[in-house]
Amino acid sequence: MSNIVKTEDLINSPPPEGWLDEVETGWLKINDSRIKCTTITRLPYNPKLTEKRQELRYAHNLPEVLFWNQVKNSKFHNIDFDRQKIIGNYIVDFYVKQLGLVIEIDGLYHNFKRRL
Repeated sequence: MSNIVKTEDLINSPPPEGWLDEVETGWLKINDSRIKCTTITRLPYNPKLTEKRQELRYAHNLPEVLFWNQVKNSKFHNIDFDRQKIIGNYIVDFYVKQLGLVIEIDGLYHNFKRRL
């Protein structure tokens, strides 16, 4: 028995039981590549973070603004990006629902931020 996990086994394996309510799959074509979509229709959500999310949207972090200007309004291969998405107890910089993809632009910044 081998303890090597193949990439295709990870990609095609179902999400952990109980974590997701509903998952839809399909395919997205970018140039000549097909990407398997795993749309997660319901994610955990903490409503207490709504005000903080609004603050972060207007914080004008330069790397995030530059990225957002390139992808907003489905300009990047017709993919819809959500900005400052609440997932559970976290606020992620960007989220692509149809791919189940989280993008954190300023991740290292959080490591050096002072706690008040």
